[in-house]
Amino acid sequence: MQTGILWGDVSVVIVTYNSAAVIGTCLARIGPAARIIVVDNASADDTVAVVRAAAPSARVIQFSQNQGFGTAVNRGMADVETPFALPLTPDALLAEDTLGWLAEALGDCPRAALAAPVLINGRGQIDLTVMGPSELHHVPADSMPEGAFCTWFVNGAACLWRMEAWRTVGGFDEKYFLYNEDADLCLRTARAGYALVVEPKAAAQHAGGRSAAPSAEVRRLKDWHQVWSNLYFSTKFGDAASVRRFGWRQMTRLAMKGLLYVVLLRWSRARSNFLKAGAAAAFLRGAPSH
Repeated sequence: MQTGILWGDVSVVIVTYNSAAVIGTCLARIGPAARIIVVDNASADDTVAVVRAAAPSARVIQFSQNQGFGTAVNRGMADVETPFALPLTPDALLAEDTLGWLAEALGDCPRAALAAPVLINGRGQIDLTVMGPSELHHVPADSMPEGAFCTWFVNGAACLWRMEAWRTVGGFDEKYFLYNEDADLCLRTARAGYALVVEPKAAAQHAGGRSAAPSAEVRRLKDWHQVWSNLYFSTKFGDAASVRRFGWRQMTRLAMKGLLYVVLLRWSRARSNFLKAGAAAAFLRGAPSH
């Protein structure tokens, strides 16, 4: 494998939130990057201590409050001085030759803003979602592709970015707190004239959902932001009037489901649906995600 991009040309940016259980292993699988930048979203566990022990030379940026995924990535990327950067989630583990294959994919496609590996989930299955040029929603691929290909969506767990393209597109939309920020960024990148490349020879294990330790707070954040972010994304790229009508229907349906679960004494399901209904209501009245 021949490539002009070496680890010395790459900065790695990782966002953590109560990620002590996974961040050490993630850092151990990173090669000799020019710089590792860890942005911590006000973790309440030992995440920062684990980072300092595993990667003493890493730059650690600590927020006093959880700012959300996209905002934290943008903060880390703002400190990148190398021509390439690899945003990485703490539950992603790079294979030894991943960087080389991603670099080769970028070299083969000068129009590419980024190259991404095929992710492998905790069950050993491919975790690959794709999207077409006129679509707004990505869907799972049912088989491993035979070679590198362009798409209109890549999972944000691991991507090698040209920093020139990142700066041109503007990074993540910080109105999102969680969910859909990667789809938003991919659409804007494609519409700016760049290609998004997936290279199947590059692999990364991705234990999705393990970036943060499970807790009631994490579940609450996921429930709320799944709804808010989906409505914001759909409004931004689709028909706003139709989305608002859908939002009203969704709010009503979720509230009714919450009441049903109260009657059934299924309190966790009730809370989940009421949170989602509240997120829809917040979006409809123009409240921000965070």
